[in-house]
Amino acid sequence: FRLSWIYVPFLFISICLSTPLHFYNNFLYYDKERTKYIFINTLIGTIVNILFTFILVPYFGIYGSIVSDIISIIIRIFFILKVLDKSRRKIYSLKEILLYSILPMVFILIGFIPSFLWYKEDIKIINIIFKIFMIFTYCIIFTLKNKDVVKKFIDRYMRVYEKKFNK
Repeated sequence: FRLSWIYVPFLFISICLSTPLHFYNNFLYYDKERTKYIFINTLIGTIVNILFTFILVPYFGIYGSIVSDIISIIIRIFFILKVLDKSRRKIYSLKEILLYSILPMVFILIGFIPSFLWYKEDIKIINIIFKIFMIFTYCIIFTLKNKDVVKKFIDRYMRVYEKKFNK
């Protein structure tokens, strides 16, 4: 289990890419005529995943399975976008959702670079500091990009906090 951590960044990519899929999938739950597409999309994704797994795993091992999952998710995202009407895509653009999905991926992958290159079997304090720095940098960028949302969240939290303790 010691070296299994090397697969985590790639599994994380798969999870980050599935975020837009689940986001858009939720729109289909509220439209009774379109719920059948959830089943069709899941079926297509499963078949694609199984086929690519059979093709890629003999050559790439666990990485082949992860790549087949990523391919399946990408196909499912495009299927959902074809099913949804254009008005919903304008409100919630795929570009923005992918940005919020891919940005954390980039920071996490950069954070794992030292581990892959120099510290595969050792735990070094400099490696941990670098990861903390990457997390901190991501939080700053996220906060600066979403100042208004963060401010509203803090204001709402402070009001709840004040009500709770000023009784």
